[in-house]
Amino acid sequence: MRLELLRPVQGSEQAEVVEAALAICERGPSPHFAPAVLGHELLELEVEAVGVRERALHVLVAEHAFARLQPHLEELFVHRSPSGSIAAGLQYGSVHRVYAVKYAERDARRAEHFIGGDPHDAPMPMYYFLCAVVGDSETWVVDTGFGRTDAAARRRNLLRTAADALAVVGVDARQVTDVVLTHLHYDHAGGLEHFPSARFHVQDREMAFATGRHMIEPAQGHGFTADHVAALVRHVHAGRVVFHAGDDELAPGVSVHLLGGHTDGLQVVRVETEQGAMVLASDATHYYENIEAGRPFPVVFDVGTMVEGWDILRRLASSPDAIIPGHDPLVLERYPASAPGCEGVAARLDLGRL
Repeated sequence: MRLELLRPVQGSEQAEVVEAALAICERGPSPHFAPAVLGHELLELEVEAVGVRERALHVLVAEHAFARLQPHLEELFVHRSPSGSIAAGLQYGSVHRVYAVKYAERDARRAEHFIGGDPHDAPMPMYYFLCAVVGDSETWVVDTGFGRTDAAARRRNLLRTAADALAVVGVDARQVTDVVLTHLHYDHAGGLEHFPSARFHVQDREMAFATGRHMIEPAQGHGFTADHVAALVRHVHAGRVVFHAGDDELAPGVSVHLLGGHTDGLQVVRVETEQGAMVLASDATHYYENIEAGRPFPVVFDVGTMVEGWDILRRLASSPDAIIPGHDPLVLERYPASAPGCEGVAARLDLGRL
Protein backbone atom coordinates (compact mmCIF):
# COMPACT_ATOMS: atom_id res chain seq x y z
CA MET A 1 0.00 0.00 0.00
CA ARG A 2 1.22 3.53 -0.78
CA LEU A 3 0.16 6.86 0.73
CA GLU A 4 0.69 9.97 -1.36
CA LEU A 5 0.63 13.45 0.16
CA LEU A 6 -1.42 15.62 -2.20
CA ARG A 7 -1.72 18.83 -0.18
CA PRO A 8 1.12 19.72 2.20
CA VAL A 9 0.50 20.84 5.75
CA GLN A 10 2.00 24.21 6.60
CA GLY A 11 4.19 24.62 9.63
CA SER A 12 6.35 22.44 11.80
CA GLU A 13 3.89 19.54 11.94
CA GLN A 14 4.45 18.48 8.36
CA ALA A 15 7.04 15.79 9.09
CA GLU A 16 4.94 14.41 11.91
CA VAL A 17 1.88 14.26 9.67
CA VAL A 18 3.76 12.28 7.06
CA GLU A 19 5.06 9.87 9.68
CA ALA A 20 1.58 9.42 11.10
CA ALA A 21 0.05 8.93 7.67
CA LEU A 22 2.52 6.19 6.91
CA ALA A 23 1.32 4.43 10.03
CA ILE A 24 -2.04 4.08 8.28
CA CYS A 25 -0.37 2.08 5.54
CA GLU A 26 1.01 -0.35 8.07
CA ARG A 27 -2.52 -1.48 8.87
CA GLY A 28 -2.78 -3.05 5.43
CA PRO A 29 -5.50 -2.65 2.78
CA SER A 30 -9.01 -2.22 4.11
CA PRO A 31 -12.37 -1.98 2.31
CA HIS A 32 -13.67 0.36 5.00
CA PHE A 33 -11.39 3.40 4.84
CA ALA A 34 -12.88 6.59 6.24
CA PRO A 35 -11.75 10.23 6.28
CA ALA A 36 -9.48 11.23 9.13
CA VAL A 37 -8.67 14.28 11.22
CA LEU A 38 -5.38 15.72 12.48
CA GLY A 39 -5.53 18.75 14.74
CA HIS A 40 -6.65 21.83 12.82
CA GLU A 41 -4.81 21.24 9.56
CA LEU A 42 -6.29 20.22 6.22
CA LEU A 43 -4.64 17.34 4.44
CA GLU A 44 -5.56 14.99 1.62
CA LEU A 45 -4.09 11.55 1.26
CA GLU A 46 -4.59 9.21 -1.64
CA VAL A 47 -4.37 5.52 -0.86
CA GLU A 48 -3.54 2.85 -3.39
CA ALA A 49 -3.56 -0.85 -2.51
CA VAL A 50 -1.03 -2.78 -4.57
CA GLY A 51 -2.77 -4.83 -7.21
CA VAL A 52 -6.08 -3.03 -6.75
CA ARG A 53 -7.26 -0.49 -9.30
CA GLU A 54 -9.57 1.50 -7.08
CA ARG A 55 -7.98 4.30 -5.07
CA ALA A 56 -9.65 5.68 -1.95
CA LEU A 57 -9.26 9.32 -1.00
CA HIS A 58 -8.59 10.25 2.63
CA VAL A 59 -9.31 13.79 3.78
CA LEU A 60 -7.84 15.04 7.05
CA VAL A 61 -9.77 18.10 8.19
CA ALA A 62 -10.09 20.46 11.13
CA GLU A 63 -12.18 19.29 14.08
CA HIS A 64 -14.94 21.82 13.45
CA ALA A 65 -15.70 20.07 10.15
CA PHE A 66 -16.78 16.84 11.86
CA ALA A 67 -20.42 17.83 11.69
CA ARG A 68 -20.22 18.57 7.97
CA LEU A 69 -18.48 15.56 6.56
CA GLN A 70 -20.17 12.23 5.91
CA PRO A 71 -19.82 9.37 6.45
CA HIS A 72 -18.14 9.05 9.84
CA LEU A 73 -14.59 10.21 10.37
CA GLU A 74 -11.53 8.70 11.88
CA GLU A 75 -9.32 10.80 14.11
CA LEU A 76 -5.56 10.58 13.72
CA PHE A 77 -3.68 11.28 16.93
CA VAL A 78 0.00 12.24 16.72
CA HIS A 79 2.40 12.94 19.55
CA ARG A 80 6.15 13.07 19.98
CA SER A 81 7.64 11.10 22.86
CA PRO A 82 10.48 12.48 25.02
CA SER A 83 12.90 10.39 22.97
CA GLY A 84 11.78 12.16 19.81
CA SER A 85 9.95 9.21 18.25
CA ILE A 86 6.49 9.78 16.78
CA ALA A 87 3.46 7.70 17.68
CA ALA A 88 0.17 7.69 15.80
CA GLY A 89 -3.16 6.04 16.28
CA LEU A 90 -6.55 5.91 14.61
CA GLN A 91 -9.94 6.18 16.20
CA TYR A 92 -13.43 6.46 14.78
CA GLY A 93 -14.80 9.95 15.03
CA SER A 94 -18.12 8.48 16.19
CA VAL A 95 -17.18 7.39 19.70
CA HIS A 96 -19.14 4.43 21.03
CA ARG A 97 -20.07 3.90 24.64
CA VAL A 98 -20.46 0.22 25.49
CA TYR A 99 -22.46 -1.08 28.43
CA ALA A 100 -23.02 -4.53 29.93
CA VAL A 101 -26.04 -4.95 32.22
CA LYS A 102 -26.70 -7.99 34.37
CA TYR A 103 -30.32 -9.13 34.06
CA ALA A 104 -30.23 -12.64 35.57
CA GLU A 105 -28.02 -15.09 37.43
CA ARG A 106 -27.79 -18.69 38.55
CA ASP A 107 -25.72 -20.63 41.01
CA ALA A 108 -23.31 -23.07 39.38
CA ARG A 109 -20.09 -24.93 40.04
CA ARG A 110 -16.80 -25.06 38.17
CA ALA A 111 -17.35 -28.55 36.80
CA GLU A 112 -20.34 -27.29 34.79
CA HIS A 113 -18.28 -24.85 32.73
CA PHE A 114 -15.48 -26.95 31.22
CA ILE A 115 -15.45 -30.00 28.99
CA GLY A 116 -14.24 -32.84 31.15
CA GLY A 117 -15.34 -31.09 34.33
CA ASP A 118 -12.97 -29.59 36.87
CA PRO A 119 -11.08 -31.15 39.80
CA HIS A 120 -12.00 -28.24 42.05
CA ASP A 121 -15.51 -28.55 43.42
CA ALA A 122 -16.05 -24.86 43.94
CA PRO A 123 -18.83 -22.36 43.18
CA MET A 124 -18.65 -20.57 39.83
CA PRO A 125 -21.87 -18.59 39.33
CA MET A 126 -23.17 -17.58 35.93
CA TYR A 127 -24.34 -14.07 35.12
CA TYR A 128 -26.56 -13.15 32.18
CA PHE A 129 -25.88 -9.88 30.38
CA LEU A 130 -27.40 -7.57 27.82
CA CYS A 131 -25.08 -5.16 26.04
CA ALA A 132 -25.75 -1.76 24.51
CA VAL A 133 -23.54 0.06 22.02
CA VAL A 134 -24.41 3.76 22.07
CA GLY A 135 -23.06 6.03 19.35
CA ASP A 136 -23.60 9.63 18.35
CA SER A 137 -26.67 8.87 16.28
CA GLU A 138 -27.59 5.23 16.85
CA THR A 139 -27.90 2.60 19.54
CA TRP A 140 -27.28 -1.09 19.01
CA VAL A 141 -28.51 -3.63 21.53
CA VAL A 142 -26.79 -7.01 21.67
CA ASP A 143 -29.20 -9.85 22.55
CA THR A 144 -32.60 -9.68 24.23
CA GLY A 145 -32.37 -11.92 27.32
CA PHE A 146 -35.19 -14.13 28.58
CA GLY A 147 -38.39 -13.66 30.58
CA ARG A 148 -40.26 -15.13 33.51
CA THR A 149 -41.47 -18.24 31.71
CA ASP A 150 -37.94 -19.35 30.84
CA ALA A 151 -36.69 -18.36 34.27
CA ALA A 152 -39.22 -20.62 35.95
CA ALA A 153 -38.79 -23.52 33.53
CA ARG A 154 -34.99 -23.45 33.70
CA ARG A 155 -34.65 -22.37 37.34
CA ARG A 156 -32.85 -19.12 36.66
CA ASN A 157 -33.03 -16.04 38.86
CA LEU A 158 -34.46 -13.28 36.68
CA LEU A 159 -33.52 -9.93 38.20
CA ARG A 160 -34.98 -7.57 35.61
CA THR A 161 -36.55 -7.70 32.15
CA ALA A 162 -34.58 -6.71 29.06
CA ALA A 163 -36.37 -3.36 28.99
CA ASP A 164 -35.68 -2.70 32.66
CA ALA A 165 -32.05 -3.74 32.27
CA LEU A 166 -31.45 -1.32 29.41
CA ALA A 167 -33.21 1.46 31.29
CA VAL A 168 -30.42 1.23 33.89
CA VAL A 169 -28.03 2.67 31.29
CA GLY A 170 -30.52 5.12 29.80
CA VAL A 171 -31.63 3.07 26.78
CA ASP A 172 -35.34 2.88 25.96
CA ALA A 173 -35.94 -0.57 24.47
CA ARG A 174 -39.08 0.66 22.72
CA GLN A 175 -37.02 3.15 20.70
CA VAL A 176 -34.17 0.81 19.74
CA THR A 177 -34.08 0.27 15.97
CA ASP A 178 -31.42 -2.46 15.69
CA VAL A 179 -30.74 -5.53 17.81
CA VAL A 180 -27.96 -8.03 17.14
CA LEU A 181 -28.81 -11.58 18.12
CA THR A 182 -25.50 -13.30 18.67
CA HIS A 183 -27.32 -16.63 18.55
CA LEU A 184 -30.79 -17.97 19.27
CA HIS A 185 -30.41 -19.73 22.60
CA TYR A 186 -33.19 -18.91 25.05
CA ASP A 187 -31.06 -16.51 27.11
CA HIS A 188 -30.04 -14.45 24.08
CA ALA A 189 -33.23 -14.32 22.00
CA GLY A 190 -36.01 -14.58 24.56
CA GLY A 191 -37.06 -10.95 24.90
CA LEU A 192 -37.96 -9.92 21.36
CA GLU A 193 -41.26 -8.43 22.53
CA HIS A 194 -39.44 -5.65 24.36
CA PHE A 195 -38.21 -4.19 21.06
CA PRO A 196 -41.27 -3.24 18.99
CA SER A 197 -39.34 -0.82 16.74
CA ALA A 198 -36.29 -2.98 16.09
CA ARG A 199 -34.88 -5.01 13.27
CA PHE A 200 -33.14 -8.17 14.41
CA HIS A 201 -29.74 -9.03 12.93
CA VAL A 202 -28.98 -12.75 12.72
CA GLN A 203 -26.68 -15.01 10.74
CA ASP A 204 -28.19 -17.14 7.96
CA ARG A 205 -26.53 -20.18 9.48
CA GLU A 206 -28.03 -19.57 12.91
CA MET A 207 -31.57 -19.39 11.59
CA ALA A 208 -31.00 -22.55 9.57
CA PHE A 209 -29.52 -24.23 12.63
CA ALA A 210 -32.38 -23.22 14.95
CA THR A 211 -35.03 -24.49 12.52
CA GLY A 212 -33.17 -27.49 11.13
CA ARG A 213 -32.45 -31.14 11.77
CA HIS A 214 -30.16 -30.64 14.77
CA MET A 215 -33.05 -29.36 16.88
CA ILE A 216 -34.32 -32.96 17.02
CA GLU A 217 -31.26 -33.83 19.10
CA PRO A 218 -31.72 -33.00 22.81
CA ALA A 219 -28.00 -32.24 23.15
CA GLN A 220 -28.44 -29.34 20.70
CA GLY A 221 -32.09 -28.40 20.97
CA HIS A 222 -32.26 -27.99 24.74
CA GLY A 223 -30.69 -24.53 24.61
CA PHE A 224 -33.43 -23.18 22.35
CA THR A 225 -37.02 -22.26 23.25
CA ALA A 226 -39.33 -23.05 20.35
CA ASP A 227 -41.58 -20.06 21.02
CA HIS A 228 -38.62 -17.67 20.67
CA VAL A 229 -37.58 -19.19 17.35
CA ALA A 230 -41.16 -19.13 16.11
CA ALA A 231 -41.46 -15.47 17.09
CA LEU A 232 -38.35 -14.65 15.08
CA VAL A 233 -39.75 -16.50 12.07
CA ARG A 234 -42.85 -14.34 12.31
CA HIS A 235 -40.61 -11.28 12.32
CA VAL A 236 -38.95 -12.58 9.16
CA HIS A 237 -42.32 -12.52 7.42
CA ALA A 238 -42.98 -9.05 8.81
CA GLY A 239 -39.74 -7.75 7.28
CA ARG A 240 -38.04 -7.17 10.61
CA VAL A 241 -35.07 -9.54 10.33
CA VAL A 242 -31.77 -8.67 8.66
CA PHE A 243 -29.77 -11.72 7.61
CA HIS A 244 -25.98 -11.77 7.45
CA ALA A 245 -23.88 -14.35 5.63
CA GLY A 246 -20.61 -14.08 7.54
CA ASP A 247 -18.75 -10.96 8.61
CA ASP A 248 -20.50 -7.66 7.96
CA GLU A 249 -20.23 -3.99 8.86
CA LEU A 250 -23.38 -2.66 10.52
CA ALA A 251 -22.16 0.93 10.82
CA PRO A 252 -18.78 2.65 10.92
CA GLY A 253 -17.05 1.14 13.91
CA VAL A 254 -19.61 -1.62 14.53
CA SER A 255 -19.39 -5.02 12.83
CA VAL A 256 -20.51 -8.61 13.26
CA HIS A 257 -18.27 -11.63 12.75
CA LEU A 258 -19.36 -15.23 12.26
CA LEU A 259 -17.57 -17.68 14.57
CA GLY A 260 -19.85 -20.67 15.04
CA GLY A 261 -18.72 -23.30 17.53
CA HIS A 262 -21.10 -22.85 20.45
CA THR A 263 -23.93 -22.86 17.91
CA ASP A 264 -23.51 -23.17 14.17
CA GLY A 265 -24.23 -19.52 13.47
CA LEU A 266 -22.94 -17.70 16.54
CA GLN A 267 -21.72 -14.19 15.75
CA VAL A 268 -19.76 -11.70 17.84
CA VAL A 269 -19.84 -7.91 17.77
CA ARG A 270 -16.74 -5.76 17.30
CA VAL A 271 -16.92 -2.13 18.41
CA GLU A 272 -14.43 0.71 17.98
CA THR A 273 -14.04 2.67 21.22
CA GLU A 274 -11.64 5.26 22.59
CA GLN A 275 -9.62 2.38 24.04
CA GLY A 276 -9.44 0.54 20.70
CA ALA A 277 -11.37 -2.37 19.23
CA MET A 278 -13.54 -4.27 21.70
CA VAL A 279 -15.25 -7.61 21.02
CA LEU A 280 -18.51 -8.57 22.68
CA ALA A 281 -17.80 -12.29 22.51
CA SER A 282 -21.12 -13.61 23.79
CA ASP A 283 -20.90 -17.40 24.15
CA ALA A 284 -17.80 -17.75 22.01
CA THR A 285 -16.28 -17.74 25.50
CA HIS A 286 -18.65 -17.89 28.45
CA TYR A 287 -15.91 -17.07 30.95
CA TYR A 288 -12.48 -15.48 30.77
CA GLU A 289 -11.07 -18.82 31.84
CA ASN A 290 -12.49 -20.65 28.82
CA ILE A 291 -10.36 -18.69 26.37
CA GLU A 292 -7.42 -17.90 28.64
CA ALA A 293 -6.89 -21.50 29.79
CA GLY A 294 -7.97 -23.07 26.50
CA ARG A 295 -10.80 -25.00 28.15
CA PRO A 296 -14.04 -25.06 26.09
CA PHE A 297 -17.48 -24.68 27.60
CA PRO A 298 -19.39 -28.00 27.37
CA VAL A 299 -22.50 -26.68 25.59
CA VAL A 300 -21.11 -26.71 22.07
CA PHE A 301 -22.01 -27.68 18.53
CA ASP A 302 -18.45 -27.89 17.14
CA VAL A 303 -15.55 -27.92 19.59
CA GLY A 304 -12.87 -27.42 16.94
CA THR A 305 -14.64 -24.39 15.54
CA MET A 306 -15.08 -22.97 19.02
CA VAL A 307 -11.36 -23.26 19.76
CA GLU A 308 -10.41 -21.74 16.39
CA GLY A 309 -12.83 -18.92 17.15
CA TRP A 310 -10.69 -17.85 20.09
CA ASP A 311 -7.89 -16.96 17.68
CA ILE A 312 -10.36 -14.88 15.69
CA LEU A 313 -11.40 -13.06 18.86
CA ARG A 314 -7.78 -12.24 19.61
CA ARG A 315 -7.27 -10.85 16.11
CA LEU A 316 -10.44 -8.76 16.24
CA ALA A 317 -9.73 -7.18 19.62
CA SER A 318 -7.06 -4.55 20.15
CA SER A 319 -5.86 -6.48 23.22
CA PRO A 320 -6.85 -9.62 25.15
CA ASP A 321 -8.41 -7.36 27.79
CA ALA A 322 -10.87 -6.10 25.14
CA ILE A 323 -12.55 -9.51 24.74
CA ILE A 324 -15.75 -9.51 26.81
CA PRO A 325 -17.06 -12.97 27.74
CA GLY A 326 -20.77 -13.68 27.74
CA HIS A 327 -21.45 -14.84 31.30
CA ASP A 328 -18.53 -14.05 33.58
CA PRO A 329 -19.21 -12.20 36.88
CA LEU A 330 -15.67 -10.81 36.57
CA VAL A 331 -16.93 -8.42 33.88
CA LEU A 332 -18.58 -6.35 36.61
CA GLU A 333 -15.42 -6.45 38.71
CA ARG A 334 -12.93 -5.58 35.99
CA TYR A 335 -14.80 -2.65 34.47
CA PRO A 336 -16.11 0.53 36.10
CA ALA A 337 -19.77 0.86 36.97
CA SER A 338 -21.86 2.67 34.40
CA ALA A 339 -22.85 5.23 37.04
CA PRO A 340 -22.70 5.66 40.82
CA GLY A 341 -25.02 3.15 42.43
CA CYS A 342 -24.80 0.69 39.52
CA GLU A 343 -21.96 -1.36 40.97
CA GLY A 344 -22.62 -5.05 40.48
CA VAL A 345 -25.36 -4.34 37.94
CA ALA A 346 -24.02 -2.37 34.95
CA ALA A 347 -20.51 -1.75 33.65
CA ARG A 348 -19.11 0.83 31.24
CA LEU A 349 -16.87 -1.33 29.05
CA ASP A 350 -15.46 1.33 26.70
CA LEU A 351 -13.65 3.06 29.55
CA GLY A 352 -11.21 0.18 29.85
CA ARG A 353 -10.42 -2.12 32.72
CA LEU A 354 -9.96 -0.88 36.25
